[in-house]
Amino acid sequence: MSSRALSAYKAALRATRISFQQDNDILLAARKQIRDGFEASRNSDNADEEIKKMNEISKFLVSNIVQGERQEDGKYFLKFHDQTELGDNETIKQNNKANMGSLAGAKAKSRQDVSISKALSYFLRHGAQKNNLQIDERGFIKVDDLLAHQNLKSKKTTLQDILRVVETNEKKRFALEDRDGVLYICATQGHSMQTVTDGNLRPLHEASLPKQIIHGTRKRALEQIRNSGGLSRMGRNHIHCTSDHNSVSGFRASSDVLIFIDGAQCLRDGIKFYQSSNGVILSPGNDQGVIECKYFAKVTDRNGQPI
Repeated sequence: MSSRALSAYKAALRATRISFQQDNDILLAARKQIRDGFEASRNSDNADEEIKKMNEISKFLVSNIVQGERQEDGKYFLKFHDQTELGDNETIKQNNKANMGSLAGAKAKSRQDVSISKALSYFLRHGAQKNNLQIDERGFIKVDDLLAHQNLKSKKTTLQDILRVVETNEKKRFALEDRDGVLYICATQGHSMQTVTDGNLRPLHEASLPKQIIHGTRKRALEQIRNSGGLSRMGRNHIHCTSDHNSVSGFRASSDVLIFIDGAQCLRDGIKFYQSSNGVILSPGNDQGVIECKYFAKVTDRNGQPI
């Protein structure tokens, strides 16, 4: 396999991740198609043509595929990203300023929402205290306090922006709470601040524990996990898992290794589990913040093959 062919193959996989993120069924199907095509072309007599074709597919996916999310009013929110090509549409070539303005505006709004979401995630999960933001033990901060912070002020963030980001976030990373007319916001999971307790989570017991608990990771990390003795919190308050590897929360789409955890045995040995409001299964691990390898029921790839 030449380095050019391998580079083209990896670029195509990256393109599917950019184009189909949060849509696991389409993402897996696209990646299978890329893999099948790559395998079929490995023995081709015209390698240069196959590499060119793979590169063209990558460019098309990244530049021309835009995901849309249906809103309550029946309209679709288009999720443009910084590599979306806005210049090939015939109406744009004809200098249709109204259409161009609409597309560019939607793209700018999408970028702003991503920027706001990242800022909220940082403050609510990791950086509240470093930025002198008052956060309670359940992880809530006053929305007004966040809007007054220079980071969000520099983005010209409004209350409506925050409400939209909370509502449209596919992973449901944030939750709002009205306290006597004062609006608060929290991150549903992912905290590293020790002052944030488990009070906002639902404890899981043997009767309520999901039939399967899965932690997703990458093949390149699996050896390190095994050599270190198990899954670690890695600086966060919890190890993140899911009960369904097709879920958008608690499981990265890029994961190609599934670690199935014997949750019942963990509970019997004193290891706790919780569930966040967006469905992520969380565990603090043992006293060292680890779920040891002995609790791994099985380890497979995405196709169910043992690793």
